[in-house]
Amino acid sequence: MSTKPYKQVGFTLVEVLVYLGLFVILCGGAVVSAYNIVQISNRNQTKSMVQEEGNFIIAKINWVLSGVDAINQPAVGTSGSLLSINKVTGLDALNQPIITPITIGFPTGDVIISYPNNPVPNTFTLNNSNIKISNFNFTHNSGSGGGTNPESIQASFTINAKTETGADYSQIFSTTVFLRK
Repeated sequence: MSTKPYKQVGFTLVEVLVYLGLFVILCGGAVVSAYNIVQISNRNQTKSMVQEEGNFIIAKINWVLSGVDAINQPAVGTSGSLLSINKVTGLDALNQPIITPITIGFPTGDVIISYPNNPVPNTFTLNNSNIKISNFNFTHNSGSGGGTNPESIQASFTINAKTETGADYSQIFSTTVFLRK
């Protein structure tokens, strides 16, 4: 009687180790990829927040400078971290302009808009607490004759923020508003 050779079924120890090594490499790659996706998402979220904050502050500065009657500070040809203006905010019963003093400043590390003649509360913070603002500056440029280079106010500032992973992100914002009088 002849016996048939017995065929083994299954994996050898070397094959198991090779497959296990490949599985570990694939899982490690998946974990690293997921971490990078989360980190990029956090950075994009921070960039979006910084962009929105900067655009909001720029829009407020542009609004304050629309319909300006007089610029009190900074003086022509100078710079400073405080903008003080008199703004035409409407007409009274006699069709005379209503002049409202408004200031935008940077006294405590936050951008503050103030309406000195209004009842309390007359001061409002324009930025949120998740960001830091630096290099906040207004420059009052004089206009030249002939209307080719009108009087203007240039505002610039830097917004800094940290992502959830602690990475720093900063962006510079600026606007120039030409004044009509």
